[in-house]
Amino acid sequence: MKFSLFSDFHHWPNVFPDSDLRQLQMIWDRAERENVDFIIHAGDFCHGLTSPETPAFIEKYNSFHIPTYHVLGNHDADFTPLDEMLKRYRMPAPYYYFDCKGYRIIVLDTNYYKEDGRFVHYELRSQFDHPQQLDSLPPEELVWLRQTVTDSPYPCIIVSHASFERECVLARDEQEMIQLSHEANASIFAQTVRDLVREVNAQSPHKILMLMNGHHHKD
Repeated sequence: MKFSLFSDFHHWPNVFPDSDLRQLQMIWDRAERENVDFIIHAGDFCHGLTSPETPAFIEKYNSFHIPTYHVLGNHDADFTPLDEMLKRYRMPAPYYYFDCKGYRIIVLDTNYYKEDGRFVHYELRSQFDHPQQLDSLPPEELVWLRQTVTDSPYPCIIVSHASFERECVLARDEQEMIQLSHEANASIFAQTVRDLVREVNAQSPHKILMLMNGHHHKD
């Protein structure tokens, strides 16, 4: 199996100048040149439907002749409801899996904050009101992850937007990046995923081959 992964495309016409069709064509060209089995974007493909051309742009990616997949990032539903973006991205759910040539690709959704004991998905920029509680996985997603790995007849690759090893980096302004110390829940869930990986691989060596992510970048 061979695949192409890219992340944080941030398509937003007239805001991010390098997120246009020319850049996407470079990714398509590379995928064709390398003869990959699929292409996967690891989150923040766009910021919702920010322009009249955005739906058609998303559809161009979705309809490429090599299969394409999305991972939800912390900005994909900034200006459009989450359910609408899932439909636009042709995602069956915020987290899901697919199998390819004897491997299972597991797509996680790290875009939750915790409020009053509840896990709430980022939507319409709600995450900016909770900067100390970002990048969590709700308990039901962790249960699903364990079951999906356990039931898999294949070795697994996990793709997420946020990392399970690094703390989240948020931009305070255009010149400066600041490191935020999260509340305990974010680090606990990252540690839980790492523990799950170690536990699964101890019982069945190489069952989880790698974890891949995007998100940690500067403009």
